[in-house]
Amino acid sequence: MAIIRSILTLLFCFFTCGAVAQLQQITDFGDNPTNVGFYIYVPQNLATNPAIVVAIHYCSGTADAFFAGTHWAQDADTYGFIVIYPQSPYEGTCWDVSSEKSLTHGGGGNSNSIANMVTYTIDQYGADASRVFVMGTSSGAMMTNVMAATYPELFAAGIAYSGVAAGCFYSDSNQENGWNSTCSGGQSISTPEHWAEIALAMDPGYDGARPKMRVYHGDADTTLAPQNYYETCKQWAGVFGYNYDAPEEVQSDTPMAGWETTVWGPNLEGILASGIGHDLQVQGAEDLKWFGFTIEKYHDTLFCPFRGDAPEDETGTERKRKRVLVPGCGRGYDVIALSLHGFDAYGLEISSTAVSEAESFSLRETVNPSPNNFGVLGDTTSKYTPGTARFLQGDFFDSAWSDALGFKFDVIYDYTVWLCPEPGNPA
Repeated sequence: MAIIRSILTLLFCFFTCGAVAQLQQITDFGDNPTNVGFYIYVPQNLATNPAIVVAIHYCSGTADAFFAGTHWAQDADTYGFIVIYPQSPYEGTCWDVSSEKSLTHGGGGNSNSIANMVTYTIDQYGADASRVFVMGTSSGAMMTNVMAATYPELFAAGIAYSGVAAGCFYSDSNQENGWNSTCSGGQSISTPEHWAEIALAMDPGYDGARPKMRVYHGDADTTLAPQNYYETCKQWAGVFGYNYDAPEEVQSDTPMAGWETTVWGPNLEGILASGIGHDLQVQGAEDLKWFGFTIEKYHDTLFCPFRGDAPEDETGTERKRKRVLVPGCGRGYDVIALSLHGFDAYGLEISSTAVSEAESFSLRETVNPSPNNFGVLGDTTSKYTPGTARFLQGDFFDSAWSDALGFKFDVIYDYTVWLCPEPGNPA
């Protein structure tokens, strides 16, 4: 009976106790000049050529606390990626984002140790070097910005929760792990160009691709003043060459009520949370989307042009068409249907043959939609101004195909969700 009870307990824990594997400490991973702790989570269902997420804890935190208190280990079990949890070596466990050695590529500071953890993990587990991501909260967010500036070649994307711009905590006396009250109080204010110069100077010989960045901050933060949100966004806007004063889009109540998302371009988004202090809630599902582990799923009605996405508004002024990406578009049915509904739709396929076949099919069906293929959708040309249907070759999880596009998609389409019904018909 005791054996049965033990088995039931193990089964219950498997389904309810979170991460299945264990956090491991690695002590021999190459140069570690500042004695940063290296803890790693490798899921039992490790993917082939897995991605890596570097999750950096806050002041007073530890690797174990960040492992237990964030979603990354559970998500690693689902998606098969590896999570690196660095641990600060200092009393109080803040990160060194103030000394010259940590603010310099190969300088021998905390950032150098974390970079060596990444290269060790890539080599040890055959990880995908093009899918390495970094995130952190508070002091960990400061280090996230520093990692993106000092080792841009290592990371595809970063997420900083309640941090400051890279270099903002710089110490005139070159103090290691120093506190900068001017920066924390929101008094370090400069231009996008100047902030970009600071970030670029951390790895002056580098001219390659840089990680796209998402910046979160609460507008009631009394630990790291909200002005740091604006300064961080200025920095990355300057790095990517965006006009900070003219963002591409501002979205209210996104991703939560009272939160505002500002999009400067495909490589930079800022999210300001109204009424939220320093303890900003990490957005697990949003993190996974930003890092490309999931694609955004929309309810059917969000695809309906007659419910808000029509090419013209009530004044007759043409709206910006929404651009929709359909990964794994196959023959192109969904791409064509979306274009018939007034969207500019792009299908993505790995195979050049599949792209050619979809283009041929699209040429026929967008000119004269067949009811046999699309049913009532074949009649949408009488209701909506059709958009375009285009096809791209590439792997959704490799950003190389999108580098030359120069724009961000408004919607990533989940092909398992069909389009909305015609007006007047129930969903």
